[in-house]
Amino acid sequence: NDLYTNKLWFKGKRRTAAFALKGKATKGTLTPGKMGKNGDQIGRLVGSAAEIFFIVYHSKIDESIVSQLEAYALGESFSGKVIWYGVIDGDDLNRLYQAYGNYFR
Repeated sequence: NDLYTNKLWFKGKRRTAAFALKGKATKGTLTPGKMGKNGDQIGRLVGSAAEIFFIVYHSKIDESIVSQLEAYALGESFSGKVIWYGVIDGDDLNRLYQAYGNYFR
């Protein structure tokens, strides 16, 4: 995980969350092959001890990332654990920056 926290509030409770942050070194549309040296970063992310998982990238995120994230989350949920997940792409980051620009300094 690039970021792991137990300080995220969701549905009225404090939850654990893990983030995969893909930076400026990653170019073009984000695909599973760009997620870790062996393309296994999504599996490692969802395999951590969190309840909520995010993939954050400054540009476009391919649908295959969402599909793979969903598949891993579904697999983890078979153990009875409730899992939430999401992606934050460049458009979402821009909206967050516009709404909360003072926190991005």
